[in-house]
Amino acid sequence: METASRADLDRLWDYASQDDKEAIKEMVLQGTAIPLKGGSKVFLMGCEGVLCTVSKIRLEGTIEELYVPTEAIR
Repeated sequence: METASRADLDRLWDYASQDDKEAIKEMVLQGTAIPLKGGSKVFLMGCEGVLCTVSKIRLEGTIEELYVPTEAIR
């Protein structure tokens, strides 16, 4: 999953840790969380966290920067 803001990614992680699939589904329906398709070409724009646990990416052909867990793009 990818989000447009770091705060939304933190909320998504909270819901995932609580195993609240309905809340995650609501974020997807609202467009605040977007499933990242496997094999998508992305450009790394930066990373955050002591161990670079969050990456800021840009999908090829877009200008919007998004946040994802770094493990999602390895």
